[in-house]
Amino acid sequence: MMTETASPNPAMGTDPAAHLVVVFQFGKVASTAMVDALNDHPGIEAVQSHFLGDGALQSIFTSMLNPALSEYFFYHQSGQLFENVKLTRRIGRILSGDDDRTRLSVLLTVREPIDWFRSALIQDARGLGDVFLRTKDRHGLVGDTLSAIVQPAVEAILGEIVEVLTPFGSVDSFLADRPGSMAKMRERMTDPSLQELFYAAVRPFNWHQLNFDPVFHHTLDDLTFQNGLWSLRAKRFDAHLFRYEDMGALLPNLSAALGIDDLVLPQRNVSEGKVFSAEIRGAFRSANAQALARLYSQTDYSRRFGYDPVASALGQPSMRSAPEMRPATTPLDTATAPGTDQTGKPEAQSRAAASILVCPSCRSASLPVSDETLICPACAAAFPKLGTMRDLRTDRVADTALDLESYDAHHDVTLASAETLFGHYEARLHSLGPGTKGRALEIGAGTGNLTLGLAQKAEFSELWITDLSPRFLERLVDRIGRTGSIERIKPCLLDANALPFLDSSFDVIVGHSVLHHLLAFETTLRDTYRCLRPGGAAMFGDPMMDSHAIVCMIARQILTLAEDGVGPPVSDGTRQVLEVITQRGGLKSANLCDRDARVLDHDDKYVFPTGFLRDLCQDIGFSHVAIHAEPGHRDLGGDMRRNFLGTVRGTPARIEDLDPYLPLFDAVTTAYTPGMGEYSMSLFAYLELVK
Repeated sequence: MMTETASPNPAMGTDPAAHLVVVFQFGKVASTAMVDALNDHPGIEAVQSHFLGDGALQSIFTSMLNPALSEYFFYHQSGQLFENVKLTRRIGRILSGDDDRTRLSVLLTVREPIDWFRSALIQDARGLGDVFLRTKDRHGLVGDTLSAIVQPAVEAILGEIVEVLTPFGSVDSFLADRPGSMAKMRERMTDPSLQELFYAAVRPFNWHQLNFDPVFHHTLDDLTFQNGLWSLRAKRFDAHLFRYEDMGALLPNLSAALGIDDLVLPQRNVSEGKVFSAEIRGAFRSANAQALARLYSQTDYSRRFGYDPVASALGQPSMRSAPEMRPATTPLDTATAPGTDQTGKPEAQSRAAASILVCPSCRSASLPVSDETLICPACAAAFPKLGTMRDLRTDRVADTALDLESYDAHHDVTLASAETLFGHYEARLHSLGPGTKGRALEIGAGTGNLTLGLAQKAEFSELWITDLSPRFLERLVDRIGRTGSIERIKPCLLDANALPFLDSSFDVIVGHSVLHHLLAFETTLRDTYRCLRPGGAAMFGDPMMDSHAIVCMIARQILTLAEDGVGPPVSDGTRQVLEVITQRGGLKSANLCDRDARVLDHDDKYVFPTGFLRDLCQDIGFSHVAIHAEPGHRDLGGDMRRNFLGTVRGTPARIEDLDPYLPLFDAVTTAYTPGMGEYSMSLFAYLELVK
């Protein structure tokens, strides 16, 4: 029976099937034989799964309901549907804790992508006759029999797939541009069955994201490589992934991971006798297949698992030396001690050596690990080091409009103030789940208003601190160095409007007073979602419009009272400043909708309505979105008065003109604070997000 935290070899319970093993039929590779072999072991129930989760089920329904879909694909998919719906429900009960008697193991397989696609076409060849005939008509192919046109038809189909993918540069870039890229594909490929073949062509690269990640709330980055397997032992399940090409040699390792006797699988290749097998294999030696292989080779998938699709298309061995180790922090709900990777080094050290950077120029390739200038393998863009800082800016002259000295003086950055601010972030991050461990990213670190506390007090294994300005980041690095906390720090110059990091790279992402400076803050929030691992949290402190709007209204009220003679008059300079304040809230709100050159001229571009931010983040996909007031905030009017007076100081306004009107702010405290509760109406509030 399964305990709360699965051990490598948990004891079997008294139930006839206390251990459920889900074998994902990814790549049509030996899944039936694996299920049969596992079901020969007492206490194990093994089942195949073609897809899991809401997103996958919706895509199947969408495809099946298309009346133009071929009968073969319709019945093929409908035959899978009901069993997978039942299995999805059953897995959900285990993961939610409603079924705590069943141990759940998940087996996943990867395969060289060209080899997989070729095998998939061979498996489905008997249902593709109409597709081949329509391809013949579309391309004017010559042949009197179906057998004669299969090879040129498949070559033509491969060419059509290449034409769709080529403008994007790689499959990864195509998938990152969804749903727009899928719409473009359907414009070019109007035949629903041909669309199904396109989905098959890209399936190796997004299959886990569609089927594993959303159901099990982990990504492939959470699996660690040991003894030939990528494995994860989580609170209510364990998962093991292996390469199809290594399957025979890894059966003892897989048996040990599952806690059973050795598995024995029949060694046979049933695809050799399939109809049109020879013709399809011939098509995959064509120039179009080699072009597709080149697109396949520039993918995270091929690099991660050590595949060389171009070699496969040329009939050469596809396997490179060893699979590329990916950076992954230990998931919060795992409970295993660190092991060793294939090099014999501790896993944590091996993972830390891998790069999590994506080329900021082409956005399609991972940057290599190097202490020197980084060169993108796809577009050859170079990213040098400036002292200890990695310069990832695509525009090397880009900088903030803020003055370094006045900014520092205004914010009074000290270790004590930074630790106080960090204390608030720390408490909230612990309440959200991840706490202050794992890998963290700070966006727009400035000169250290939050960073010094993060560096001094947090337990992050890595803290990536970023800013657009070399002047600001250089001062911050110097400050951190004086505290003796520099070892875990990775300083980078970058444009926060587009984060150049791999998916699921961070456990925590924070930014203090940064979003309102970013022209494309929506993109930053979407990148934040992408770069967080499932269960990871983000937190941003920024000015909020709800209370700024009241400041604007009070400024208008002062003008009205003075002009009507109800209150004392104000000078011309004071009147001009008040008129500017009355318009400020509207202008900042208008900037959210109208991003013209006027917005670029301002460093403080926006003040955010809380409802606007909440809706945006929910649409992006965050599972938890909340906005909280500053800690200790109980005097709304007092906060507004301090902000108001701070705004008018140093302007032509006369403070003595305004003194008689300051009780208006006290009225706000009396009217609003008692009923405010958890609703944030402070001038500055904290956006909290969980993926």
